[in-house]
Amino acid sequence: DDPDSLGILGVVDNLPCDVFRRVLHPDGTITYPYVSWQAMSLFGFETSEIRQRPENFVGAMHPEDQADWRRAIEESARDLTPFDHEHRFINPDGKIVWAHALAIPRRMENGDVVWDGVAFNVTERKGLEVLLRDTRQELADIAANVPGDVYRRYLRPDGRITFSLVSSNIAEMLGMSPEVDEQDGGPFVDSKAPNDRPRWWAAVEQSIAKRQRFDIEFRIHLPDGETKWFRSITSPPRAQGDSFFWDGVTIDISTQKRAESALQQSEALLRHGAKLAGLGYWVWDEIEERSTYCSAELATLHGLTPAQYLERFPTHEAVLSVVHPDDREAYDQAVHQGEKDGSGYEVELRVLIGDEYRFLREISECVHDDRWRLVQTYGTLQDITAEKLNEARLRMAIEE
Repeated sequence: DDPDSLGILGVVDNLPCDVFRRVLHPDGTITYPYVSWQAMSLFGFETSEIRQRPENFVGAMHPEDQADWRRAIEESARDLTPFDHEHRFINPDGKIVWAHALAIPRRMENGDVVWDGVAFNVTERKGLEVLLRDTRQELADIAANVPGDVYRRYLRPDGRITFSLVSSNIAEMLGMSPEVDEQDGGPFVDSKAPNDRPRWWAAVEQSIAKRQRFDIEFRIHLPDGETKWFRSITSPPRAQGDSFFWDGVTIDISTQKRAESALQQSEALLRHGAKLAGLGYWVWDEIEERSTYCSAELATLHGLTPAQYLERFPTHEAVLSVVHPDDREAYDQAVHQGEKDGSGYEVELRVLIGDEYRFLREISECVHDDRWRLVQTYGTLQDITAEKLNEARLRMAIEE
């Protein structure tokens, strides 16, 4: 009936946890002289059952956790260090509940080790941890399978770049860890080609200023000396305190860049060859029935720019209008027959260029889709006026 004792019991009764006293006896047995009533509401065990038959309570611990729990008990008893352990119980209803026990040990003169402590039901937290772990694993699996490297990148107030998520592929290339919650993005920034860094930072600043998505191509120098091209695309930035973060994907476009470079070289060689041979080339869209492309050489032949040529000769009728009247019908028939049988055509004709007719040789090829529908025609034009004039002079010389 001590008022202080009654006050303490009142406090214990209101705690959101089970309060217990556990004793490890010299013979290795464990007893529970005191267990608060919360053991029933939190874990489903009657307090009287725990006190009277502690071996049943200990035996109700999940089989996978018993050995580790016993090891923690023995270490705490041996070193008199605080006991802090999470473990599962299978309660009388067959449900699994998680307990987090904290207790302070003391050794008695008779050799007993006594712990006074508390135990919390952490089943809900453990469930959330499992869900979070599974969700992270699922996200990691998705990130590993998307055609690129997924990341969350932060710009901190001091100007540092950090990552809270980075896919394993890019992480391995740059010596970063995909497992770390937050890591320094310095290696990522420093690995960029020096000429690309100012442009990359400018894109970051513009993305923040305009709250627009980040989309840029840049080169990275890898630790093994190789240089690769990447394209980084993000959602618009979001603020988090004084920081900004982007969720995005980085795609390796090295193969594409090599192909572009090879194509540019091929086009340069083609332009050079076309210039030497006096060749111009064009593309005709058979679906829309209009010119969609002409080379600079073809436009120059007519004294025009490519844009002016496409504007002046957008249709077949416009092209026919400058063909010599004596050649017009044969040229028109050759074009339509080539389209009809899909073989293209080769024809020589006279075309009015400026104030004179010049001889041209035109060769076309047809492009079909997978249903053999004609979708495009492309071809070349070559000025053969000098060749035709030489042929005429040769015939005249022979006749004389």
